[in-house]
Amino acid sequence: MSRKQKAYLIVFVLSLVIFASCFRFYGLTFQSMWLDELLSINHSVPSGGIAEPIRYAISKDESPPLFNMLLWIWRLAFGTGEYPARALPALFGILGVLSMFFLGQELFSAKVGIYASLLTAVLPFHIYYSQEVRPYSLLFLLSVLSYYSLLKFKKRKNIKWGLLYVLPTSCMLYTHYFGFLVLFAQLVYLAVVFLYDRDGDKKSFLKSFIPLGVLMALIYLPWIERVRRLSKVKEFWVDISPPDFFVSYFKSYFGGELYVVFICLVLMGVYAFYRSEKGEVAGHKVLLFSSVFLVFLVPYFRSFTHAPLLTPRNTIVALPAIVLMVSKGLDRFRSEKFRSLLLGTILLMLLVNIFLTNGNYYKMVTKEQWREAAKYVLVKDPEGKYPVFVEGKMRYYFYDVFKSGRRLWPEIKTTYRAERASEFISEKKFEGFWVIEAHRRMDKEAQQYLNDQYSLKVRKSLKGARVTFYVPKEPQD
Repeated sequence: MSRKQKAYLIVFVLSLVIFASCFRFYGLTFQSMWLDELLSINHSVPSGGIAEPIRYAISKDESPPLFNMLLWIWRLAFGTGEYPARALPALFGILGVLSMFFLGQELFSAKVGIYASLLTAVLPFHIYYSQEVRPYSLLFLLSVLSYYSLLKFKKRKNIKWGLLYVLPTSCMLYTHYFGFLVLFAQLVYLAVVFLYDRDGDKKSFLKSFIPLGVLMALIYLPWIERVRRLSKVKEFWVDISPPDFFVSYFKSYFGGELYVVFICLVLMGVYAFYRSEKGEVAGHKVLLFSSVFLVFLVPYFRSFTHAPLLTPRNTIVALPAIVLMVSKGLDRFRSEKFRSLLLGTILLMLLVNIFLTNGNYYKMVTKEQWREAAKYVLVKDPEGKYPVFVEGKMRYYFYDVFKSGRRLWPEIKTTYRAERASEFISEKKFEGFWVIEAHRRMDKEAQQYLNDQYSLKVRKSLKGARVTFYVPKEPQD
């Protein structure tokens, strides 16, 4: 590579980082954190010790502990507020965009890498999960790094790239269980290459890759028991997906823009039927298509015998392969003007989706408004005269965000809890009390009990939350 080319590359990389950062840091804390984010927050409290995320992942969480461990370190260094917490997945998202350039370049060419990174930078799906305190942007990044280092090791077969493959791949498996599907896709690719590479030294091939597999197995050995226990789970909150689930999934990847989905599917078709060119990685179609089909089909068919696990956000590990296929399909057109026009159209439609379609993404409330519920109570009752009955996860907003020292009482879910709350109110002779219902509402019997015993003075309905202020009923003559 000449000096001029290196200069251009540096300028592009810096521009790409700035471009991706704008979409991921703008409006970072506009949305309140919802239930799943607060689960991550509440189990990565710096004062709780770094072992807390591990204990939580072992006992309750459906994901491995790496993201929460990194979040614990991050919050210890940068604080426990909303912005620092959301900044970590945003950073992973930016690195994911950048890594797509290098993976596209390694698989095909620098031009495909540019297309892939630009598309990823403005994908609404990727932006959304880069602004959520959950492991998905990290999972995307690690899957891309795993593919990239695998290809590098396959080409060079040295210890450096072998270890650089083991590191992100092991981290990926400790981030989310769908990382196994990425690993399986890689094994399918390696098996095909091994079987059909007649000119290669198969003994050398096995000697190179088997030690890496053994090393990863040893690294993951402490978590095998947890995987075994989870594999026996028969019920989960996810429903079995309908047979055409991939249609809605593709729509969610591209922000619901049917025009963009259609173009991208056509480009994937172009990619599927073209002949590989000189300089491209051998067997890349096997790698990319298996990375999509395995991620979609394995959990789908498994859901009929075990707990369903297939959700759009879990399939973010298929997104790198989809974007790369679209990018290579675009690269197949000979006319540079047509390629630029088509890429520009896709990017423009995605930007329209972000800023105009169905309202502005950065100004449209899509997550549960737990922060707004806490703030409403604190504004209406600044002196803390009245007790607040609320779900324990809401303590983050009262204590860490708004720095309120007031005592909070357990949420009211059932009639039993409503009666206990009533006894407490009566005993302490409070003139009223707050009830915050977050994520799930109390059952009808508890609601009826409160309505019979108390008068409703204030009710504030929010997305995914409701704030109610009750006062004792005046005695009737």
